[in-house]
Amino acid sequence: MKSFVLAFFLFCFTLVLSAQSPGWEWQNPRPTGNHLRDIYFSDSNNGWAVGDIGTILKTNNSGDTWEAQTSQTSKWLRAVYFIDKNLGFSVGYSGTILKTTNGGEQWTSIPSGTDNDLFSIIFTDSQTGWVAGQSGIILKTTDSGQSWLAQNSQVTFNLNEIFFKDDNTGWALGENSKLLKTTNGGVIWQSLNSGANITVYSVYFLTQKKGWASGSNGSIYLSNDGGNTWNLQKTGTTNLLYSIKFLDDQNGFAAGEKGILLKTTNGGELWKEVNTGTQTGLWSLHFANTKMGWAVGSSGVIVKTMDGGETWRSFTNATKNWLEFIHFTNANTGWIVGDAGVILKTTNAGLDWNAQKSNTNKQLSSVHFIDPMQGCAVGDEGNIVFTTDGGSNWSKAVNNSDEDLNSVYLIDHSLGWAVGDPGIVLKTTDGGKTWDQQKTNIKNELTSVYFVNAMLGWVVGSEGTVLKTADGGLTWIPFSVGSSSELLSVYFLDENTGWAVGDPGTIIKTTDGGKTWQSQNSGTKNGLWHVTFIDASHGFAVGEYGTILKTTNGGKKWITQSSGTRNSLYSTHFVDLSNGWVVGRGGVVLHTTSGGDSKANK
Repeated sequence: MKSFVLAFFLFCFTLVLSAQSPGWEWQNPRPTGNHLRDIYFSDSNNGWAVGDIGTILKTNNSGDTWEAQTSQTSKWLRAVYFIDKNLGFSVGYSGTILKTTNGGEQWTSIPSGTDNDLFSIIFTDSQTGWVAGQSGIILKTTDSGQSWLAQNSQVTFNLNEIFFKDDNTGWALGENSKLLKTTNGGVIWQSLNSGANITVYSVYFLTQKKGWASGSNGSIYLSNDGGNTWNLQKTGTTNLLYSIKFLDDQNGFAAGEKGILLKTTNGGELWKEVNTGTQTGLWSLHFANTKMGWAVGSSGVIVKTMDGGETWRSFTNATKNWLEFIHFTNANTGWIVGDAGVILKTTNAGLDWNAQKSNTNKQLSSVHFIDPMQGCAVGDEGNIVFTTDGGSNWSKAVNNSDEDLNSVYLIDHSLGWAVGDPGIVLKTTDGGKTWDQQKTNIKNELTSVYFVNAMLGWVVGSEGTVLKTADGGLTWIPFSVGSSSELLSVYFLDENTGWAVGDPGTIIKTTDGGKTWQSQNSGTKNGLWHVTFIDASHGFAVGEYGTILKTTNGGKKWITQSSGTRNSLYSTHFVDLSNGWVVGRGGVVLHTTSGGDSKANK
């Protein structure tokens, strides 16, 4: 009876888990900005790609569009394999093994019996499969992944890939140019020497005799005797080659660093480089037939060929620039600024982001709009640009300072302030066309500015700097926060209540207009780059390593949300309690319609 109750509880728990989807979803790069480590198609339509932070993507239209699936793990996933369009597996770090029986609608975690990282998986039928990974680990299942038994590899180096041609004959390769081979399903693994001083990342055997291996230094080796001996083939590159696949004994492909993709039509006697349209590393290749194939890699890159690898189309034509700040004027209309003068605009809540010409190639660190037409952006070397037509045209403002500017805030169509390094405060009285310097008497870097009306505003910066003005910036009064930590963002709800965040995980709050500040427990040591509040209770802070924090009680308690990325996040904006965005390093744009909380799948 106890066993039945436990089993029923676990079943229900699995259903609850599978009914949840992430609260934050990718808007750029789309479908993901996480590294994709492996790709596999069960047929020409249905395919899956897996990667960092538990990322699993699925397509049912040959890779033309991809949808995220819920893996219920934040572990890095390194490999995926499907027996048919329903039954599949994925493996990854810390002994992670996932299984699905419905094409990935639900993924179930299966105990592997190890904490070692797992790098590769292969099945020869629906019941029999192997996994290989860190420190020479090899696991085998004969019951469709329900249980896994360790096999004795007799080695302790990492095994990057395992490959079986049938139930008996298999190979495992990895570091130190070492090769393992079995002819009895892994009961005994024999150690062979490939004769190459490289790390092998991928192996593919077309028959029990003929196979290829690829790895470091642009190396590709051919074996005609089942792996006993290997001969080096000339590739013309020194880029590391992560993946190799052959369609027949003549036609094959290898992919690797810097977007390199090699093709051969004569069994590897000659390899030629094919243009994939990306400089991003490619980690995995898969072909469904002689014409249709895909490759995936770093920062979510996905490329596809329909002509046997002669030409490739990218499905991730997105900006990879660091995005520094985001601001919306309503639920649909918003702007992002970032490196190299990037300005992006959306008019459909971020479904599409369109580049605008900023008239600068310098980093833009902050943007603020007073309405959907009028706004300003500031950045490095004193660059200030302004628009009065929603960004269709951006003009350079008159500013006599060439110091880096970090933050801008407009209070109405005339008045605004910008701050920067060292101790720079600028004010405009003509909507951003011209700017004059205000005196602060400090040399610390100023990182963020916020005003609640034309007179009352605050600035924060390095070494715990907090400045306040009650006369529109004619005078700035310093206040002590009791800390020398760098403060990176400030936000006020009204004349009295405000928050500031910074390093390392610093959150402070004031309820008396900044005269005194109380520390709040953020629960993290990661630097926090930006803070915003929707009302007196609900607020968000974002920062390093994909950190997103949420409070529903004014900061008495901050809860970490899963962002689905390890990229640093620099800015967030919410238009109401549910709808918000986050931007950051590597072109990251995340969107939530649930206040960042996980959503129940319908």
